[in-house]
Amino acid sequence: MIILSRVEIVKALAYGKIVDIGCFDGKIFGDKAINVDFKFYGVRVPNFVLADAHSLPFKDRVFNCCVMSELLEHVDDPIKIIEEAQRIATTIILTVPNEYEWNPDWNPFTNPGHKHFFNQQSLLQLVHESGLQLIEFIKVNFMGWSHFVVMGVSKDVQVITR
Repeated sequence: MIILSRVEIVKALAYGKIVDIGCFDGKIFGDKAINVDFKFYGVRVPNFVLADAHSLPFKDRVFNCCVMSELLEHVDDPIKIIEEAQRIATTIILTVPNEYEWNPDWNPFTNPGHKHFFNQQSLLQLVHESGLQLIEFIKVNFMGWSHFVVMGVSKDVQVITR
């Protein structure tokens, strides 16, 4: 059996010209993507852009793929972030931790930076409200932690099914 981490799954799904929003230190894609974060962390991040994810400094549809790994639980308005990602990219890939393993009511390792907690139902509701067309929904269990990986296409992209 092969067990993949959320990072390995994201790397396998991402394609073309990639932007990684909330990249932190840029380790997922390095120089294979444009790496965006709101803060500089003191390490050299290839192709780094300092920007607010609510209003990105890119033209419409300049990227094939926008990755947001472990970002949405930290922002005030996740819908606005997903809508902005749809403006600049055709395909959106996002990951969030599973609420049932990170809920602050019973998790001693809670990250105080988490403003939102997602379970499968609330994440699918967020995807629906943002207009993102769901292509893939994956629950990943890796080394005792559970995350969700969502792949979707922008609301104005026509999806052809066979």
